[in-house]
Amino acid sequence: MCRLNPKVDLLFKKLFASPENKDLLISFINSMLSEHEQISDIELKNPYNIANYRKGKMTILDIKAVDEKGVWYDIEMQLAEQSFYDKRAFYY
Repeated sequence: MCRLNPKVDLLFKKLFASPENKDLLISFINSMLSEHEQISDIELKNPYNIANYRKGKMTILDIKAVDEKGVWYDIEMQLAEQSFYDKRAFYY
């Protein structure tokens, strides 16, 4: 029996960032939202953020999406604690 680890970047993206698995992403997001904030639909967006200035840095998100209310989601799989993640998330 082959066991796949959903924490591996490629599998995580296949599970949650594929249009055919959109229901899994919605369920994942709703599990972290309060009952009155639940979403019913989400649109996956291009995860590549191209820098729009000369010394800018391109960033690639694990999942970038927007729900039917216009709320944007940046979902990242992190295996280790990163002291600088707050600055990185703000940059994204």
